[in-house]
Amino acid sequence: MRIAILSLYSGHIDRGVETWTREMASRLRKRKNDVLVLQGSDEKIKTDFEVRVVDIQIIWKYRGGESNFSQIISWFYWFSLNFSFTLRSIPILVRFKPDIVLPKYKTVIFIDSC
Repeated sequence: MRIAILSLYSGHIDRGVETWTREMASRLRKRKNDVLVLQGSDEKIKTDFEVRVVDIQIIWKYRGGESNFSQIISWFYWFSLNFSFTLRSIPILVRFKPDIVLPKYKTVIFIDSC
């Protein structure tokens, strides 16, 4: 089975979802699945699954603030990053032709090839 996992923050930071992505991809690969991980930056870590970088530069200081205005700007910034990452991933996904796409933690999209 061909499985694609999208993980914007992988390569930038290494926390819960990024660790989950790496562990899940490795386990799926061990079960003889063809796994592709699309991530926002290059970790330069050797993996047993395919990794493609959709280069997204993140400005970490836009993490929100106390005022409503700064929270709105923060939400828009992070929404725009995710939207850009997803759009830039589409051509890679079309070429890879996955059966399943995991666009984010605990979300699954099944692709019907019929």
